[in-house]
Amino acid sequence: MLEQAGALETRRQARRRAELEALLVEEFTAQVTARVQTDAALGATIEAVTAGRLDPYSAVAQILSQTLQRP
Repeated sequence: MLEQAGALETRRQARRRAELEALLVEEFTAQVTARVQTDAALGATIEAVTAGRLDPYSAVAQILSQTLQRP
């Protein structure tokens, strides 16, 4: 029974962690999307990808760098 209880708790912990990670991704995405609407530099990065002047991987690095440095 203790093994089952331990396995159950392990599954619960994994589920809570997965939920937290999903919420972080959702909230971060929402915040970046909102900033793109008001931040010219982020908007320019998106436009550069759309126009084919910048690859998406480099754009992600730039967006993360710009977003994580700002309050």
